Amino acid sequence: MASLKDLRDKIKGVGTTRQITSAMKLMATARVGGAIRAVKETQGYIERLIGIISQVAYKARQSEIRSGLYVEGEIKKVCNIVVGGERGLCGSFNYDLHDLAYKEIKKTHISEQTVIVIGKRPVQYLKVRGIPVHQHFDDLPMYDVDRLSVKLLALSREIFKDYKKHKYDMVNIIYTSFNSAASMKPVAKQIFPIVPHHALEPTLRGKSTLDYLYDFEPEPLAMLYHLQPRYIYFSLLTSALESYAAEQVSRMNAMTSANDRAEEMMEELNTTLNRIRQSAITQEIIEVISGSVC
Repeated sequence: MASLKDLRDKIKGVGTTRQITSAMKLMATARVGGAIRAVKETQGYIERLIGIISQVAYKARQSEIRSGLYVEGEIKKVCNIVVGGERGLCGSFNYDLHDLAYKEIKKTHISEQTVIVIGKRPVQYLKVRGIPVHQHFDDLPMYDVDRLSVKLLALSREIFKDYKKHKYDMVNIIYTSFNSAASMKPVAKQIFPIVPHHALEPTLRGKSTLDYLYDFEPEPLAMLYHLQPRYIYFSLLTSALESYAAEQVSRMNAMTSANDRAEEMMEELNTTLNRIRQSAITQEIIEVISGSVC
C-alpha cells in the first residue's frame, strides 16, 4: 500500500497536470471560434469558384479545347502538398492525417514526386519514414488570415508556375477537411489536372452544376487560364484554415478528456488518502485504549 507521502506527491503531480490541461483547453477553445469563422468565410467562395470552374471546364471540353489543364495520359510526376499540425496533444488528428499522407505518397515512386509540407508534425513523420520533403513551412500565422494569405499566395504562384512548365502531371492537397466540430476527416483533393465535370458534383448547396449552363465571354480556355491561379490559391487557403480549425477542435476535445480524467484521478487519490489516514487514526486510538486498559 502506498504511503501518505507518496499519495500526497501523486495528488500534487496530478493537480499540476490538470492545471496544464485546463489552460490548454481554454486556449484551444478561444482559438476554435475564430478558426471556424475563418473557415465559413472562405468555404462559400471556394465552393462557388469550383462551380464556375466546373462549368468553364465543361464548356472547354465540349469545344474540344485541349490544354495543360487536362492530362489524359499517364500520370508520372506528382506534387503532394501536405497540410498538417504544428504541435501534438490533439488526439488522433496528427496520426490520421499522417497515415493518409503516407498512403497517398507511396502510390507514386519517390523519385517522381515532390512533397511540400505545411506544418511541423508531418515533416517529422515523413522524414522518419525516409520520404524526402522538398519544401516545408513552419509556424504559419493560421490565426491571421491576412498574413497567412500573403504566404500562401506566393506558394500557390510557385506551384502553378511549375505545373505550367510540366514539372508536375498532377497536384494534390492532403489535409483534414472540417465541416463541423463533429465532422472532420483527412482527405486527398486533386487540384490539377482539373477533374472532369461529373466528378465535381455536388457543388453549390446540394445542386449539381449540370443544372446551370452558361455562355462565356471570353472563350472558356482564356477564362480557365485566368481562374487557375485563383483556384489553387483559395484551395490552399481553405485547406490550411480547415486543418487549423480541425486541429484546435481536436486539441480542445483531447484536453477536455485529459482534464476530466485528471479530476477523476484526484478524487480517487483523495479518497484513498482519507481512507489510509482514517485507518491510521483508528489504529492509534485502538493502541491508546489497549494501553490504558493494560
